[in-house]
Amino acid sequence: MKYLTGWQCPSCGGQRAIHAFLHGRIAEAVSYNLFFVIAIPLLLVIAYSTLMMNRPNPSRLTVSLYNFATNKYTLMTYVALYLIWWVVRNLLGI
Repeated sequence: MKYLTGWQCPSCGGQRAIHAFLHGRIAEAVSYNLFFVIAIPLLLVIAYSTLMMNRPNPSRLTVSLYNFATNKYTLMTYVALYLIWWVVRNLLGI
């Protein structure tokens, strides 16, 4: 992407950000890719609720989390923010 357009892709630095985040280096993770650090709570909710929905008799909280996390508007908002992040990070040189 950067070779063809000169722009960083929206995920650029994502793997380094996740690695730093998992090792407790939050400031370093933010410096690699702010969007991935912000998106981690949503990704955790999706993973947790999906796993818990596969258990017998999931709680109402689990069902609510799952419905929120898999709602088309939640996912469309995530994609829109991802694309906005792509433009903003390149215009501001983040």
